[in-house]
Amino acid sequence: GTVTPTNPPSSATNPPSQGGSGSVSVNAPGTASPGGRVRATLNVNSGGSVVAAYGFTVTYNSNVLSVTNADVTAGANGYISAVNATVPGTIGITGFDVTGAGPGNNLEMVVINFTAANAGTANISVAVDNMTDPNYANIGTTGGSASVTVGGGGTVTPTNPPSSATNPPSQGGSGSVSVNAPATASTGGRVR
Repeated sequence: GTVTPTNPPSSATNPPSQGGSGSVSVNAPGTASPGGRVRATLNVNSGGSVVAAYGFTVTYNSNVLSVTNADVTAGANGYISAVNATVPGTIGITGFDVTGAGPGNNLEMVVINFTAANAGTANISVAVDNMTDPNYANIGTTGGSASVTVGGGGTVTPTNPPSSATNPPSQGGSGSVSVNAPATASTGGRVR
């Protein structure tokens, strides 16, 4: 038979959808040491809407990172209904909450605590399968990604660096410059 609610929610409890303006970004550290933990968060920009339900698919390089179902938890603003991290390289995550989360431009919905298994570079990407407001209207489908490099060693910082008196000015040619950029940028955003 058909079930008809006797008292459906009013538009006062579920504001009209803002429709289609949401996105999800991946925030993760740029580097990690083998055996260490890599905390990645999935942050939602809900575009002025409340997020009542979502389905995300996260992909990653399973030769560099590993994860179990227990390593995937709700973020500070989030909720999780089901997780499937049994296939290396892919995590399926769904959530449903009657009251929802947001609105907000940086809602921490999901935390994934990867283990840095081996040296290499891993791109962590999220695809938005669905994301809806309490009225079942689509909020958005834009996903994002971040890159993590797992290396073999740490940074060495001299405890007593030489002064410029003992290091004459460079005669050029053999130096290098390393640039570290944040590992977070939503699709269409800029890394600064």
